[in-house]
Amino acid sequence: MTTAVDLRAPLARYASLLHASAGPEHHVASPLGAWLLAALCAPVGSSDLEEALGIDLESARSVADGLLSDPHPAVLSAAALWLAQTPTAAMDAWLTALPAPVSTGPMPSQTEADAWADEHTLGLIKKMPLTLTPDTILLLATALATKVSWVQPFTLAPSSRLGAASPWRGAVSQVLEMPDHFHEAFIVRVPSLGDVAVHTAYAVEGLRVTSVIGPSGVEPGQVISAAYEIAVASATRGALDRRSLFDL
Repeated sequence: MTTAVDLRAPLARYASLLHASAGPEHHVASPLGAWLLAALCAPVGSSDLEEALGIDLESARSVADGLLSDPHPAVLSAAALWLAQTPTAAMDAWLTALPAPVSTGPMPSQTEADAWADEHTLGLIKKMPLTLTPDTILLLATALATKVSWVQPFTLAPSSRLGAASPWRGAVSQVLEMPDHFHEAFIVRVPSLGDVAVHTAYAVEGLRVTSVIGPSGVEPGQVISAAYEIAVASATRGALDRRSLFDL
């Protein structure tokens, strides 16, 4: 999938907003999936939506079309808009402007909505994360899902291999160990944060999965923004103030 719009900065900003609204507790969310849902509202959007998306509404609509029409082969992407009443003229105009892959139709039952979520997330989400009621008049949903296999799987190692200060050393008996090939781990100096640890694993399906952890006390949104930049720079051989873990 290709697009002329550079989503790095807009998506990093949107991710910060999304994760901030989810709160500090552990959670799993797809900023791109949420951004895609908002972008589908571009035909009827306002300047507030444009500001949230970080790009103009026409470009957002074009990117949404590309994400749904020409996704990465390893990524299942889907979107649907369901209505509980006859569309108005304005709603008809929105439906007409939606990308062709977006499913439209009458409001499904809860069972049907749950089945849609299960099917379009490769079984990762079994139920629609919304309870439909008689007051539900419109439901717009997006899904992005993938399942990958590591080119070189992690191996198991005794937890005694962890540093003496690790809280996991005595809490578990085994930990995952990074293989020598098709994995990268390094430190990046980020001017606004200090040192962050980075790990990238390569998947058979052609995806790279990059994880970033920052210093304690740093706002999560700052780490998220840095993670987007680091992941892209690492994948494209961009400039990074990078050094080996063993240089610590």
